[in-house]
Amino acid sequence: SDLIGYDANSAYASPSYYAQAMFASHIGTEVLGSDLQGAGDRVFTSVTRDAAKGVMYVKLVNASSVKQDVKISLVGANVKSTAKLISLSAATTAATNSITDPKRVVPVESTVKVGKEFTRTLPGYSVEVLELGVQ
Repeated sequence: SDLIGYDANSAYASPSYYAQAMFASHIGTEVLGSDLQGAGDRVFTSVTRDAAKGVMYVKLVNASSVKQDVKISLVGANVKSTAKLISLSAATTAATNSITDPKRVVPVESTVKVGKEFTRTLPGYSVEVLELGVQ
């Protein structure tokens, strides 16, 4: 429940802290329409854009333990062919960081191929942010 843990010599961030930081640092100025196909009951999304920066943010949450294949359709968007992916996931909801293991659950950045329509496989118990360049 604590976002940051510490003792006299060191500190660490919890997975909840990282999830909030991921969402807070990827905020658009307008909400866009989107369509998810194949998503289960426990998959959530938000799509926003910052036109001045030329960026679209797709935030995906899989609150299920089962991986989910999700087809994403971005209506009226002209996106670049690759995007930055920031992914945070764990095998169980009990997985956390600690003083002795401060980097057990942390965001991982990579690059993925995208388009107006693409399929993304969301790991179980995951939070992902796609940062797409808009042309």
